[in-house]
Formats: sequence, structure tokens, C-alpha cells
Amino acid sequence: MSNQTIATANVDPESEQIPHVEYPPPPPATPPRYDVELAAYVRQLFYRAREHRRPIIATWNRNDRLLRNRTWLSDRAGWLPSPEVPEIRPIISQLAGWMTDQRPTYTAVPSASPATPYFDMIAKIAADLTTVMDAVATVHRHEENIKQAVWDSYAWGTGLLKATWDMTLDGGLGNAVLLRVDPYTFYPDPAARNLADGNYYIEARNMSRQEIDRRYHAGNLFADGMPAPTEDIDVHPDRLGNAPRASARTFPGQAAPIAPSTRSASLSTRFSPGDPDPNDRGVTVLEAWIRQHEPTEINGRASLFDYWRCVAVAGNHVLLDVPAYQLWSHGQHPYQRFVADDTGEFWGQSLVEDLSSCQITLNRLLAGVIHNIDLCGNPPFLEGGRSGIPRTRIPNRPGTRITVTGDINQAKWMEPVPLHPIIPQLTQFFITEMERISGLSAITRGFTPTGRNASDVLDSVQEAGFTRIRSHLRGLEWALRAAYDQIAGLIVENYDTPRLLAITGPQGQSTAMALAPKHFHVPVLDRNGNVVTHPLRFTIISQIGAHISQMQERAETIQLYTLGLYDPLQALTKLGVPNAQEIADRIARLTAAQAFQPPGARQRAGRSQ
Repeated sequence: MSNQTIATANVDPESEQIPHVEYPPPPPATPPRYDVELAAYVRQLFYRAREHRRPIIATWNRNDRLLRNRTWLSDRAGWLPSPEVPEIRPIISQLAGWMTDQRPTYTAVPSASPATPYFDMIAKIAADLTTVMDAVATVHRHEENIKQAVWDSYAWGTGLLKATWDMTLDGGLGNAVLLRVDPYTFYPDPAARNLADGNYYIEARNMSRQEIDRRYHAGNLFADGMPAPTEDIDVHPDRLGNAPRASARTFPGQAAPIAPSTRSASLSTRFSPGDPDPNDRGVTVLEAWIRQHEPTEINGRASLFDYWRCVAVAGNHVLLDVPAYQLWSHGQHPYQRFVADDTGEFWGQSLVEDLSSCQITLNRLLAGVIHNIDLCGNPPFLEGGRSGIPRTRIPNRPGTRITVTGDINQAKWMEPVPLHPIIPQLTQFFITEMERISGLSAITRGFTPTGRNASDVLDSVQEAGFTRIRSHLRGLEWALRAAYDQIAGLIVENYDTPRLLAITGPQGQSTAMALAPKHFHVPVLDRNGNVVTHPLRFTIISQIGAHISQMQERAETIQLYTLGLYDPLQALTKLGVPNAQEIADRIARLTAAQAFQPPGARQRAGRSQ
């Protein structure tokens, strides 16, 4: 997708002219206001999406308990063995590690007629854009959010990313960021099957008054003493326990002052909305992206203007109401979705859900084995007595003393039932099944098989295990390509002031790049033949190693270099060797020195015999 403004149609690549397009004037951005009707409309969309998504929350909470190794219920007796051997978390961690093992690369390719001086000029600007994208992704830790989205895809079934502009970065100049969106906070249109066919998407969060003031300059709307508008939103459980929903929160009354203060901590403060407020109870903000359309004409032909509208609502207050093309030139919502296996539904099938039955059964098997061992070491004791057996349930607990009616010949230990010999095989069966379901065999997890196996056989087995991972990588490439198309568009249109960018050169040296105002704007001709500047048009190519595994790529690189089809620089670059250019230059100097043969005495004297 090229980076074009909404009011610009496709540019003729031969003439580099921008056709004249007439669109209806965009509505102005509205400041924070009290709008009951619009706020109620957004809340109705949220309620419909929340009720449609609510059944999956129980599954997500169950997946969270399995990932945190909390498979046993809290009402289980304390003396019963409750082993929890984590098999799911290492599998998910291994898959997420494979998915993000290779750093994503993003290349901006200019959209213009090739083999022309104009193309050469904008190709240099596109190369600068590639460098800036790599630097921004490194400095602002985009890869960390990508890994979290990959983890979400395996844990909850769907990973979400958000490409947006953060005005607080880089000393107030702002920069493009790629954020991970918590699936618990995202409420899509119930009719949506992906992020392209939905009519609205809502992100619901509890924000402090300080954050509302920082984002929307509307902190004064929620003063002290006023009831904080909250909604019943779903909250991601944390290690402290399941957090209550916003509407169910309760707050204590007046808090006692802390000595030597004599002023209650819960009284109203004199802080401004930009300061942290100790009495802040949080406000639920609904950030809704609503799809709209209007009829229009392009070059005299009837067409349809399809655009997105961003509306942020808190209670009956409208914090933001603006078309997306006034926020950024691509005019779309900022979300991208990644699922490991797309089955045609918005919320994909999580791997934890597939592995949960095996994990629970494995824990039950181990609990039964440990319980039997405890009974063998300390079995129940059978003794005589006149009171008879009490009319209570006798627990099969080690060390229990059971009294029976009448006298018995002698007190004795009750012999537990021996363990079934198939239990070890059954345990190994479930572990193997979990590896098969996840697609990770023992070899791909780092275990060396016994016996003498040929290297080609091991490579074939490992390569077959990477088939599913490469399929997932292709889906991640598609998501990142769309996300970085938006990231690049934000950089192109918002880098309008001089910047000095510190980067690391190809040989590891520290260097810098000076960017002029509107560095990524290029000259074009309008329909009247006048030279005007226009944002660079480009296509993003994203690669993350989905086409081939690392081991196979290294083996092919070495083979091609041995055959002479790769020069040293190409081979070192493909192998990822640091300072490849410096090493290649040193190899060239050594090769030239070895090829040089100094003349002998006969050649120096000029004699032929």
C-alpha cells in the first residue's frame, strides 16, 4: 500500500503528475465537549461488542491459570499432593523464541519510473527512510511489543499491534511507535472476521486523570468529588490475582492522616490535572474507530469515499472526534492482527487451549503416583474397637487410623493398591502428544537423539518440524508489513522539522544522519506543470526469515560460496558476521598479496636464458 494522502488519487508514473480530486471538506476536529447522544452511541457499540465477546473470557482466564502453573482448584485439601509440572509455558516460550529469533527487516521501495534520474534521487530518500525505520524500531523497542503480540497469539489466539504517533518522544518532537494491544481491552465488531471487514473497533481502558489530560487535554472534566464514569470492562488477570472489574470497585471512606500530617489523604487536593492525584479512582475511556463513507467523484466518475473516524468517550464527555485522515495520511485505523493459524474467525484458536487437556491429565497422573507413594510409605492403620466405624467418609489419607467394630486378631497396616505399570508409558505419551500438537519435536527443542544418525536425517527431521513455524512466520510478515507501512507513513509526514539521528553504521561504528525539514518529501509536477512537494510514495517489504530456516540458509550460503557463486562480502553478510565489509577487504588484500609473485634474478637482469 503506497503512502498517499486521502485527497490524492494514483499518480501517473510517467508524468509524475497528481490528478485533481474533489472530496467533501473534512469535518473539523472537535475539542472535548459534553455530548450525550454521541457518547451513548459509542457505548451502545461497546455493549454489543462486549456481550458478543464475553463467553471467550472464561477460556482466556483458564489459559492464564495454566500458563501460571495454577491447575489445581483452591478447595483441594492441603495434604493431597498437587504437582504442577509446567509443560505449556516452555512450549509457548520456545515457539515465541523461534518466531522472533531473526530480527525483522523493513525496506522502503520508492514508487516511480525506474532507470531515470528522478528514480535515483528518490531511491536515496527511500534508503534514508529504511535507515530511520530501523533506528526508530531499535530505540523505541518495537521488537519487544512484537514478541508480546506473538505470545498473545499462542496464549489467547490473537495478537494485536497498534501503529501510532507518540508526541512525547524525542524531546517533544514525537515519533512513530508500534505498541502491543492487550486482547482483553479490544472489542471488535461482532460481524468482523478480520481487521478489514469490521465496521468498528473499540479499545477500552481505565485511565487516570493525569493520563487523560496528557492524551486529550481534558483532565479538568473529572474534578475531585465528581463520580468517575466507569464501565464493566474485562481486565487481564495479574500475579496478584484476578483484578475486579471497574464497575465493581469499592473504595474505603476517609483515610486517616499519616503523622506528622494532620490533613486526611482522601480530601481534595490542589494538584493540577498534569500531576498524579492520590485520590484518582480512574476513568473508563472508550477509544472507538468507526468506519464511515460518503459518495464523491474522482476525475468526473462517481466513487465512494471510505474513511475511519476516531471517537474517544468517557462517560458523556467526548474527548476526541476526528476523521482518521486528519490524524495521519493513510486514513485507516491503526490496528494490525496476527493469528498463528487463521481459521476465518477474528479470535483464533490458542495453542494453550489445545494443550490444556494434556497438561491437566499429566498433573493428575503425577498426583496419583505421588499419592500412592505416600500411602506406601505411611499407609492407613487398621485397629479394633467397640465404637465401630464412624458414619463419616473415610479419606484415603496417609497415616489415617481406622477403628472397626469388635476386636480383630491384631492391628495391621492396610496395603495400598500397587501402581499400574503403564503409568510411566502413559506419562510419556501425553508429553509426546503435547510436542506433536505444538509442532516442536525433541530435536527442535534441543535434545540429541540416541544412536548413530546421519546428519542429513537429523536435518530433514528438524526441517520438517519448522514447516508450521514458517507458516506462522509468513502470517507475522503480513501483519508487520501492514504495520510498518503505517509506521513509515507517519515518519514521512511528521518529520517536518530538522532532526539529528544517531545510528550505528554497517561496520558497527557510531555515526549520525542529519534530516532536513520535510526530508521525505519529493518534488513532483502538478496538473499545471508547477513543481510542488509531495510525501514520498513507497512500498514496504518486510522479511523475517519465513522462507527458510536459519540452519538451511547458512548451509546454502556456505555451499554457494564454495562453488564460487558468492563473493566473500555476500557470504559474510548472509551469515550475519559483524564487520563483514572490513573482513571482506582484508580477505581481498591477502588474496592480492598471495597472487603477486616477485620477479626472479633472471627477470631482473633482462636475460631470457
